[in-house]
Amino acid sequence: MVNIVNVEFVSFEQCLFTFDNYQFAVSQITQNRKKPLHVNLHQNSFEETRLPWVWSTDGESHLFEIVGGNNYEYTYEPIHMTF
Repeated sequence: MVNIVNVEFVSFEQCLFTFDNYQFAVSQITQNRKKPLHVNLHQNSFEETRLPWVWSTDGESHLFEIVGGNNYEYTYEPIHMTF
């Protein structure tokens, strides 16, 4: 498992997920964080149906923010992640 405590921005853009109805565990994600984590969700879908990916959170924190609907330009190559 990768420790994301120092990561400030994560972006999922045009991803196909093999699972639907994902819930972000805000209390676990923000544990030991000093800076907010911004999560971008843009045009993601569920692989089986190609319908928009469904997500939720299990709470709120000033250290976790969903910033959806943006297509960012990056200065590095995207990565492939398997869950």
